[in-house]
Amino acid sequence: MEISDLIPVNVKIKLSLIGEIEIQSCKLGTYLEIENKIGNIEKILQTPSLKNMCKIGFLLLTSDSKKKFKKIDKVDYDLDGNEIKVSYGGYKSLMNSILNVNEQVEFYKAIIKSMGFKEEVFSVEENKKKAKKVKKTKKK
Repeated sequence: MEISDLIPVNVKIKLSLIGEIEIQSCKLGTYLEIENKIGNIEKILQTPSLKNMCKIGFLLLTSDSKKKFKKIDKVDYDLDGNEIKVSYGGYKSLMNSILNVNEQVEFYKAIIKSMGFKEEVFSVEENKKKAKKVKKTKKK
């Protein structure tokens, strides 16, 4: 697969806590913004963490979807039971909206699809077949 084969698309997913969100297609400028604000995208995708994927995802959200993650202030309690004021919004609010592993996987897939990768990137069986083909061609 060549980088020129990637065709970015908008992707909609549903999170059980907040409903549907839309991730915009990842354009060249967005790749550069990710590199500048978050880090090397290739390294992030090789070992994705929820924090970094939510940062990328938040950058890719449509404006309407970003509105669902406005900054809020609330009172919480620390481990000793002391009252503390906390604020969060943006990618941190998005992180708190992903409730389980299934939603996390769907969110990761949506980001990857928005970058133009096809569904077979996620297929274990498809990747095993490709690996076998590579091994056979190396033996020849």
